[in-house]
Amino acid sequence: MSLNNFIIRLENVKKVYGKGKEEVEVFSNLNLNIPKGNIFGIIGPSGSGKSTLLNLIGGLDLPTEGKVFVKDVEISLLKEEERSYFRSKFISYVFQFFHLIPELNILENVALPLIIKNKKRKEIFKKAKAILNSLGIGEFAKRYPAEISGGEQQRVCIARALITEPEIILLDEPTGSLDHKNSEILIEIIKKIHLEKNITFVIVTHNENLKNICDNVHHLGE
Repeated sequence: MSLNNFIIRLENVKKVYGKGKEEVEVFSNLNLNIPKGNIFGIIGPSGSGKSTLLNLIGGLDLPTEGKVFVKDVEISLLKEEERSYFRSKFISYVFQFFHLIPELNILENVALPLIIKNKKRKEIFKKAKAILNSLGIGEFAKRYPAEISGGEQQRVCIARALITEPEIILLDEPTGSLDHKNSEILIEIIKKIHLEKNITFVIVTHNENLKNICDNVHHLGE
């Protein structure tokens, strides 16, 4: 496969935290190619660097050595504000713990990434409501995060990730706080979004059913 087909590439990446006697190596000589449109799984034991790897791909962290390319841009060379702009344009995150703003209702939480960009609010709220409807939670638009279940909150997080129309969504243990039923609902939603929009998903997970829908899986710490 040509390098042009890979939306994410890591070349000889090493990540170290601390210095001297406090130095901890998370991983080294890590090479990874993620095809555009893949559902790509990252698995491994605790402490193997799964979340660190997501943060490197998303430009939230920088490698100690090596190169990180996203859309053929070496994001590891970008300045912090450049990485932030790049991330806002192409990448969205979904976390295990929902990080919804309790003072905002569901519609406002989903709309927030575009409100921050100073887009027109009427159009933003219309778009946010349409996404909520597509995920089966439009009826909760005026409720607040504390008034809906964990599974519903995670679907709100998916909606918030979608509103910027990203090419890549990074998910860090998205089913980790959910029961079996809600985990299965979330997996079906990911499959539906992938089929309709061909977004590249990079998913850190221990969920066997979620791993089973991945096109490729990378094992860290083995």
